[in-house]
Amino acid sequence: AAVNDGKAVDTGERVGADDVIFSLNRAKDQNSVPDHRTYTLHEHIKDVEVVTDLAALDIKQSGSDETVIEALEDGLDTKVSELVTDKTEANNKEGKYQVVKMTTTEPFPQVLNYLAHQSAGIVSKKQVESINTYDVDKFDVDKDIPYGDQNTITEGASYDNTLYASGPYILVTKNDYEAEFVKNPAYRVGSEFEPKITNMNVRFIQDPDSSLSALRNGEIHLFNGIPETKYDLVEDDDKLFLQKNDSNAVTYLLFNTAEDRDIAKSDDLRKAVLYSINQDEFITYYQNNKKKAYSTVSPLVDTGNELVADPKKVKELLESYKANK
Repeated sequence: AAVNDGKAVDTGERVGADDVIFSLNRAKDQNSVPDHRTYTLHEHIKDVEVVTDLAALDIKQSGSDETVIEALEDGLDTKVSELVTDKTEANNKEGKYQVVKMTTTEPFPQVLNYLAHQSAGIVSKKQVESINTYDVDKFDVDKDIPYGDQNTITEGASYDNTLYASGPYILVTKNDYEAEFVKNPAYRVGSEFEPKITNMNVRFIQDPDSSLSALRNGEIHLFNGIPETKYDLVEDDDKLFLQKNDSNAVTYLLFNTAEDRDIAKSDDLRKAVLYSINQDEFITYYQNNKKKAYSTVSPLVDTGNELVADPKKVKELLESYKANK
């Protein structure tokens, strides 16, 4: 969809493998856009390509007896009978699909977390290339206007919305107080997933407590950032409903690994910190509204691993660190 005179219109442009490949290569390439700040999230991407041979999918997944094509076909109404390179030839009802294969620089299970980041979102190759005609090396912030520049969607003289969207809604305009989205007229029409709300405004309220107050006062209808320690306020309010879902988010604790710091030099010291962390205490603080992290992999993937706080092991590791210092 695109925006025309404040309304969403169906461009007829389909999302395809070429858009996926373009978007992921763009995400990992430091020089694809000016002042690229998220490319390091995707440096693990080595190659992205279209799969054209069905036989290439008839291989076992790691640690499973299921083949890749069996996993891809799970939940499909029509099984895969043909792989096509042209997105206009893809037809789910006829079993004609596109499959994109991504190869990483090394085995990297956290790839799912990184690909879920908005910086790896799929954009229209055709539209982005038609807008970004400037030379990246000579980019002039006062003259050149890149695709997605916030000035082009902000109310005022610079407004010129060139966004393309394939999701349920598209951003029409924004100001200092809110952003206006409208329904994508081409999104899964006739299915249970077709958006039921035509217009949606997102208010900009930085403080979570103020947002919660706005929700309780009826100024807004939905708030997805309620602090875990305030769930009881929502549950006790007859006018509100608290909806809970498992999250893909993981909170990281990072070390300052500057070379002159002992924590950067010693595995024992880092492990001592690791085994001193009692996740149960964190969960208790958040009133049991948090889940244990298995690793840096999404908690939605149950690896079977568990980090158990072990004071005895911490003491042993610290003694080893001191002995080798």
